[in-house]
Amino acid sequence: MVKINADGTRDTSFPAEMFDGPVRAMARDGSKIVCVGEFVTYTGESLPGTPQWKVARINADGTLDALAELEGVGPDNTVLRVLVPPVGHPLGAIPAIPGSGHYVIAGRFNNIQGMARSKITAIYRQSGEDQGALVPPIINGDILALGMQSSGKFIIGGEFTTVGGVARVAIARLNVDGSHDTTFNAAIPSGKINALTIDADDRIIIGGTFLSVGGVARAALARLLPDGALDESWNVQTEDTVTEVAAHSDGTVFIGGQFVRVSDLLAIVGELPTEGTTRHGDGELVAVIKTGVRRKVDADVLARIAPSIPEAIGKRLLRWKPDLVTSELRYVQNNEPEIYAVLAEAITVTPAKPTIRIEAAKQKEAA
Repeated sequence: MVKINADGTRDTSFPAEMFDGPVRAMARDGSKIVCVGEFVTYTGESLPGTPQWKVARINADGTLDALAELEGVGPDNTVLRVLVPPVGHPLGAIPAIPGSGHYVIAGRFNNIQGMARSKITAIYRQSGEDQGALVPPIINGDILALGMQSSGKFIIGGEFTTVGGVARVAIARLNVDGSHDTTFNAAIPSGKINALTIDADDRIIIGGTFLSVGGVARAALARLLPDGALDESWNVQTEDTVTEVAAHSDGTVFIGGQFVRVSDLLAIVGELPTEGTTRHGDGELVAVIKTGVRRKVDADVLARIAPSIPEAIGKRLLRWKPDLVTSELRYVQNNEPEIYAVLAEAITVTPAKPTIRIEAAKQKEAA
């Protein structure tokens, strides 16, 4: 775990080694950070060697703000997600009571502090103790994704097929106390959900390995209405697994995964140039897309046509052996189209994989 400054540099004042195992997710709690994962011990510069079973809270400077109940025994397996309910939620903090409220954690565990808790539970914010505020039914597979709707109910996603004995593949909704809300049914027949996010209208964007939702084709990415029904007006399909999703306040959705193409990419950003860099978006975040091509030269054809290339151009383009200085080709293409037409006989051009980078929009200069 590292801390990155706003300018992209590493904050070297932050402890270099903090945990004895991977951190899988984090959540903000005011100025503090709640970390969950596979670790057992905090090994940073404050209270080194302190047991913190799978869940730990650190201060802004990286020092430990220990949860006492997790120094003994915590979840018996990996925690993959953590959520901090807001003030006003039944599990949220009460401003008049310091340390009140809970953290909701989910993952691969079945037990915490000697109590059966199937994949999800709530621990007290002050101490890390499980006080029984959220007791789920038996969930027969891991929870990989977690979100909360405005009603306070929790949406869980993962690789399970039943919740409390009721068939629910990959996604379900739990009431505030952890009981199964059986009115929510997305009707996914197979696959898993790796990630989900809930937008400002309580719609649920899900990403994973599924191929359909409610009998309608949706490859790895879909948006559900608040009640779990498919939002058929939103159809952005990918060719492979989606592992992360995030929704921006302006309605933009960001996805990450193993795909190399998204069906509606060109419709979203407009026509892309063959080569070059373009910026898309006018909100707080913009997508910077760099496109290019691969050029493959046929040496035999090039050797045959080389004598017809003017000497001045040939010196720029042709090496001592039949090959091309491809960096000069764009100049010839733009300024000597007739010569480029001759060269094109020896060149096979194919699109290269575009690169997409998300960055903060530059602030407009003051007038």
